[in-house]
Amino acid sequence: LQCTNINKTRIEEGQKYLSQSRVIICGLIRDREPHIKRLKQQLNEIVKFFADYAIVIVENDSKDGTRRELINWAKIDKHIHVIGCDNQINSISSCNLSLAATKIRSSPDSSRIEKMVRLRNIYMNYIEKHSLLKQFDYVIIEDFDLTTYTYLNGLFSTGFYLKYDSTIDAICSNGIFYNKLFRNMITYETYFDPYAHKDKHNQNWSKAYNDIWSTLFRKYSCNEGLISVQSCFSGQTIYRYKSIEGKRYRTYIDQNKQVICEHVGFHETLKNVYINSEMIFYVTKNNM
Repeated sequence: LQCTNINKTRIEEGQKYLSQSRVIICGLIRDREPHIKRLKQQLNEIVKFFADYAIVIVENDSKDGTRRELINWAKIDKHIHVIGCDNQINSISSCNLSLAATKIRSSPDSSRIEKMVRLRNIYMNYIEKHSLLKQFDYVIIEDFDLTTYTYLNGLFSTGFYLKYDSTIDAICSNGIFYNKLFRNMITYETYFDPYAHKDKHNQNWSKAYNDIWSTLFRKYSCNEGLISVQSCFSGQTIYRYKSIEGKRYRTYIDQNKQVICEHVGFHETLKNVYINSEMIFYVTKNNM
């Protein structure tokens, strides 16, 4: 999936800018041993376009060989930081936070989102205390549980916008999920992660209405450029590190008595958040 009429000059300038920038990619993972090989491939396709990189992985409570596979990766790539418990880095010892596993496709309740807040703030704290990493330029937050494809020209397009507009705090991908029903007899594409999306239109919507509306109508074509929003995520978002330094994820109960997404709480501390319609993040499988 790609944008056919994407501006070539913008892509070239954006790619050059990213090649001069340092990036940290952060994410959470649990019980995904068979998925590690694909994750490594997907992340390596991204980091090779930056001047320097680090990959910070919060692993907790896995019952399979997820941590072992991550540590093996860290042994051959010094840019990998496997964390989770205490101050241990790249430790083979199990990280047991005694957090309940998230049921696949479960509705977000306060215990689940509070768990996500706690886990995401582990990588925020780690970066801030790391003398080298806190000097990096950008942070990409990604859902490591997903099976995905990153449209690289879309990433370069984001590099262009970040280069020429220093007021931008965050740019979310245009997340597209490939839905399959009735043993693949019916397939269709939808906007990924409407729960993290907040704009001037859906301020007072219930989660159920927002999900339905997103499935039917929330689609962004490549030619829409940057779309200003209050919050988004779509499985992959890039932040200017200076914009999020000192910030933390949070959640609370909104006026509809619903628990808000941790990304919404995080983005309420930022002024300029956008979706880049060209930065397609194609989700082929949602393992969450």
